[in-house]
Amino acid sequence: MPPVWATALFRAAPHQREIVGTRGKMSFSAENISGLMAGKRGLIMGVANDKSIAWGIARTVAAAGAEVAFTYQGEALEKRVRPLAESVGSDTVLPCDVTDEAQVEAAFGRAAQDWGHLDAIFNNAGIGRPGAPIDEIPVEEFRQLIDINVTGSFICARAAFGIMRKQEPQGGRIINNGSVSAYVPRWGSAPYTASKHAITGLTRSISLDGRPFNIACGQIDIGNAATPMTDRMVDGVPQPDGSMMAEPRMDVDNVGQAIVHMDLSPIHISEPTRQAEISYAVFCLKKKKTKKQTNKHE
Repeated sequence: MPPVWATALFRAAPHQREIVGTRGKMSFSAENISGLMAGKRGLIMGVANDKSIAWGIARTVAAAGAEVAFTYQGEALEKRVRPLAESVGSDTVLPCDVTDEAQVEAAFGRAAQDWGHLDAIFNNAGIGRPGAPIDEIPVEEFRQLIDINVTGSFICARAAFGIMRKQEPQGGRIINNGSVSAYVPRWGSAPYTASKHAITGLTRSISLDGRPFNIACGQIDIGNAATPMTDRMVDGVPQPDGSMMAEPRMDVDNVGQAIVHMDLSPIHISEPTRQAEISYAVFCLKKKKTKKQTNKHE
């Protein structure tokens, strides 16, 4: 059975508050984001359920005053996404498979037509797989993961870039979801790690290509967000030294706050290393680890 995922769409208003992040910590929290994105709309990919990173982002963005619309892939997921959309006051739920360029173009085109302008997207749709040595990983599973995590991200970024390049006023912001795996691997994670390193290359390339058109592209590399995907980390996961160790996790709302922060930053803040300072703050937020533990995580 093919995997399912969903997308949430939002459009940012032409004006942007110039809020620059501080190194190592966020400049605002859940208590003081109300109204920061009032009058805005935009696109957030990957809403699968009420515990997913993307839903945490959508919920936080909505709490900041943004209007959020959703897409889904598959009837089963539609049944989960519609109630979530309704809970944040959205009545726009569109079908979209991120690996199908025709569906992506249709969904993005519909959003741009209804809103009149597309200013920002969070490119987040993706999957993982159980850890295993590379010779035990079926090639077909590798191809499936790359098709969703890399090709799907390319297709969505391509559609957004085309709209942002042609619209008036020209420009917008694309935020890709990397991972700590965009820097270093976990044991048995060759497909996923390869896909996230590819996302970094995609981010850097789009960032360069978008300069003449006022299109910024940045990347957020999230650590152990508390979702069903990381439940196993509570009991312990393999470490680089061969040991098993439980790892701390953070609330997904912290990721949502980081996305609000990035969207409100000046459009010129798109160079990947500067975005990494913001994303690394999310990885470290609310964690108290020794230097030895930190090295094991990285």
